[in-house]
Amino acid sequence: MTERTANLHDDIANALRLPDALDWSSPTGLSAICYRRIHIEGKERLEMWPHVLALGAALPAVPL
Repeated sequence: MTERTANLHDDIANALRLPDALDWSSPTGLSAICYRRIHIEGKERLEMWPHVLALGAALPAVPL
């Protein structure tokens, strides 16, 4: 076991220089997040679907 924590979503958001409006963290410290980049009227948009995970709970159905 380890007590280290990490937040991959924060690392991705920082690397892509995403706006603060996309900040998110799971209250359990465990998460699954799906991302999709789309183009609308010549502009890029990033959609995301965050899901909180918990030990012993069922896994969510997420888009691929």
